[in-house]
Parts: sequence; structure tokens; C-alpha cells
Amino acid sequence: MSSYNLRSVKIVRNAKIASEAFVFADFLQDDQEKPESSMSPLDLTKMPSGEQTPDLSNYIPIEEVKKRERVAFQNGFQQGKKQGLEEAKKEVDSYIRMLKKLVQEWQEHREKFFKDHEITVVRLALDIPKRVIHREVHTGSDFIFYMVREALKRVTASSKIRIKLHPDDLKILEQGKEKLSKELRNFVQVEFLPQENLLRGGCIIESDMGIVDARLDVQLAAIEEALWEERHGD
Repeated sequence: MSSYNLRSVKIVRNAKIASEAFVFADFLQDDQEKPESSMSPLDLTKMPSGEQTPDLSNYIPIEEVKKRERVAFQNGFQQGKKQGLEEAKKEVDSYIRMLKKLVQEWQEHREKFFKDHEITVVRLALDIPKRVIHREVHTGSDFIFYMVREALKRVTASSKIRIKLHPDDLKILEQGKEKLSKELRNFVQVEFLPQENLLRGGCIIESDMGIVDARLDVQLAAIEEALWEERHGD
């Protein structure tokens, strides 16, 4: 073997020994000098010997966990919404029942009040118009013309009439007799007579066919009677 080949073998052998020595030295290096490695709890290749391998069949993927969370949230929201609507409906129904009861009680009290104070109510209903009419009688001259005109409309088929009035109303009528010219032209003979016992604002007309009683108190009494009939349905 030539000197070249021997030198080559020596170099290769020395390199192999050095490499083996490096690997062996690294293997024998103290654990304290080695850098700490992060070992995952689920890295089965680095699990300490003697420990049981965990069962991965019970583990739930994170996507499934999030999905279940969303479903649980939606179900809880819908259930809370439904429960809130039901409670609100119960509360509203309670107020409606209370309101109906109050209305019914008010109607019963109103009927009882009118029944117990029927006469008073009717009289109060007539008291205001009476006051207005009497005031108009004593302050306005046109009222007596209106009353006589309306009474003449009820006289039919008669040529002679006699109109009885309170003396004060008769004076007013004589001063403005032309206001009744249209109604009086239908009669051949018209006579005006003062009547002390008549209240102001009314009159009595006597004709061949009968009597028209247009006294104010009589007409008010007729109105009161009509109210009573309407009240009792007679």
C-alpha cells in the first residue's frame, strides 16, 4: 500500500473517531446543562414512562364547544323573551280586569245615584232653562212675541179669538203689534185682554174651537213630564 493510501485511511479513521466521540460526549452531557424543552401535555412521544396514555375520545373540539355555547345562548334568549312576554301579558290582563271592574262599579253607582235622586236630577235639569226663560221674560221684549206667535199656530178654523196676557206683556205687545201682522191676518176679529193671574211670558188664546193654554208654567210642566216619561220608558 502506498503512502498516499495509508494517509487517507488514517484521516478517515480519525474523522470517524472524532465524530463518534462528539456524539457520545453529547449523549453523556449532564441534564442540567441541557436547555429546558417545552413539553406539551398531549405530546405522547415525550410522556414519562410508566404513565397511562390519556383517552382522547372524551375530548370535544373547540369548534363544537363554541357552537354549543351559541346554541345555548340563543335558547336562553328565546326562553327569557317568551317568559318576559308571558309575564307582561299577565300583568296587562290584570289591569284590564281591574279596569272593567271599576267601570262596572261606576255604572252601578251611577244608576243607583239617579234612582235615589231621580226627582232632584229632573228638577235640576229644568232649573237652568227656567232661570234663562224667566230672565228673558223680564229683560227681553221679543220673548212674548215668540210665545204668542207659537200659540197662534195651534189655533185652527176659527174667525174670532181672544188673547189673554199679563198686563206688562200686553203693553209690550200693543207697542209692537205689527210684528204679529202676518199671524193675525188669518182672523176676522182679535181681542187682547189683560189677565192679572197669568205669569209673564205666557198667554191663553180662546177661540170658537177651544182654548190654547200657552202659559209658561204649563209648558215647563209638560217638559218635565216628558222627561219623566223618557226616564221610565212609559
